[in-house]
Amino acid sequence: MKNSFLLIAFLFTFFFNFIIAQNDTIWYDANWNDVDKKIAEFYRTKPLLKGDLYLQTDYYLSGMKQMEAYSKEENEPTYEGRVIWYYESGKIYQEANYSKGILNGNRKVFYENGKLQNKRNYKDGKLNGGWVAYYENGEISEKGKYEENLKEGVWETYYTNGKSKEKGKYIFDKKVDIWTTNYYDGISEDE
Repeated sequence: MKNSFLLIAFLFTFFFNFIIAQNDTIWYDANWNDVDKKIAEFYRTKPLLKGDLYLQTDYYLSGMKQMEAYSKEENEPTYEGRVIWYYESGKIYQEANYSKGILNGNRKVFYENGKLQNKRNYKDGKLNGGWVAYYENGEISEKGKYEENLKEGVWETYYTNGKSKEKGKYIFDKKVDIWTTNYYDGISEDE
C-alpha cells in the first residue's frame, strides 16, 4: 500500500511538473522570433534563479542544449559572465564573456570537431585586441589586431600548410603601404 501511494505521488508530481514546464516554454524559429511550437526550431525553458542571476538555457527540438547563460533579467538576455553555445551534437560551438549584456573579453568559436576556428577580444561590445583564425587542420589562416572594431596594424594570412600568403598593414580598416603576396604552387618542398 505504501509503495502504491509513493508511486501515485511520484506520477502526479511528474505529470504536474510536465504541465507547468510546457506552459513556461518559449518556442523560437531559426531567427529567434517567438513562434508556435509547430514551426519552432529551438525552445527555452523557464529560467532558474541562481543567486541574483537567472540561468537561461535554450534547446534544440531534439532536447540537446543549444545555449546556456546567466542573465540579470528573467526574460531578457542581459547576459553576465560566460555564455556557451553548442552544436546539436553537444560539442561547444562558441563561448563568449559578457558584462551587463555587452561582449567584454574573449570570444572563441570552434569547429564541430572541437578545434578552434577563431578567437578574438572585445571591449564594450567592440572588437579590440588580437584576432586569430584557424583552418580546420589547426593551421593559422589569419591573424591581426582590432581597435574599436577596425583592423589596425600588421595583418597576415596563410595557406592551409602554414606558409605565409599575404602580409601588410591596416590603418582605420584600410589597407595601406605595400603588401607582400607569396604565391604557393601546392608542391611540398620534399617533392
